[in-house]
Amino acid sequence: MKYIGGFLELELPRGQGSWHPDAIALSTGRACLAAILRHVKPRMVRMPFYLCDALLSPVLEAGIRLEFYRLDEQLRPVRLRTPGPGELLVAINYFGLQAAMIRTFADRFGDRLVADNTQAFFEKPAPGQWAFYSARKFFGVPDGAYLYSAEALDLRPLPNPTSDIRHLVNRLVGRQQTGYRQVRRFEQKMDGRIRRMSVLSERLLSAMDSPEARRRRRENYRFLHRKLAKHNLFDAALPADAIPFCYPLLLDRPIDRWLLARHRLYVPTLWEDVWRRRTPGFAVERRFARNLLPLPIDQRYGPENMEDALQRLQKVVPLKRCK
Repeated sequence: MKYIGGFLELELPRGQGSWHPDAIALSTGRACLAAILRHVKPRMVRMPFYLCDALLSPVLEAGIRLEFYRLDEQLRPVRLRTPGPGELLVAINYFGLQAAMIRTFADRFGDRLVADNTQAFFEKPAPGQWAFYSARKFFGVPDGAYLYSAEALDLRPLPNPTSDIRHLVNRLVGRQQTGYRQVRRFEQKMDGRIRRMSVLSERLLSAMDSPEARRRRRENYRFLHRKLAKHNLFDAALPADAIPFCYPLLLDRPIDRWLLARHRLYVPTLWEDVWRRRTPGFAVERRFARNLLPLPIDQRYGPENMEDALQRLQKVVPLKRCK
């Protein structure tokens, strides 16, 4: 029963609705994968070695056999075999640049493919394909992920009790360090339980200016690529239909992120988990985890910010021609 009267709640515009109206709105990408595993009940899941441990947790917690496959220097699977009966293959659309590869896999593998589009929010899946997305990687929301199912799912997700916006508000008003400490604590509370997306995130996402976000991300990416392509060991050409997550600058050595942060350029690591695993081999993936700088290109920024970011980068990274 809806309350009538009393104090006013936070007012948010309803906007144009979700970019993924036909998807199931859950709390996290991990929850989406957990829902797929619970429905399909595979005997084995094959995943690329270059991914975060958070995505491994639904597989390990379900007691499902896990097998890693290798990637080449352009993050394409090496000698990828067709998944057999009772197997699922997870393929990641890295940086939002590999939609064509994912579509090819969808044609080959059908409903045995799970597309991880957490770095490709605006990409739509093929009909009848398992795919999931993360809103939090693209927009300032406390939680949010979308699941496309290859089959009808009987899901009764619980409410998400961990929704919190204090870190978002502090980032907005300029209290960066306070917000950073809060977001670290908030991240520790996030898990892979199958929960609904919060009402707050649903409303915020419905009001996002998606066309402007798409335009700015492509514009910022192209700006950095013009300046950095000759220094980049990764072929980061932007496909015509891609809306990127970041600009992936791969160097020939690791860079201390704290030195960048001293110049107020904050660049995450994708992912420390990779080089800490004791699994032998996977030299390419470990090199990406150590040497890749995923530079921010999101909709908060314009060309002047990208020029500023380049200047800050060059104070720490003496760029030399790599190609």
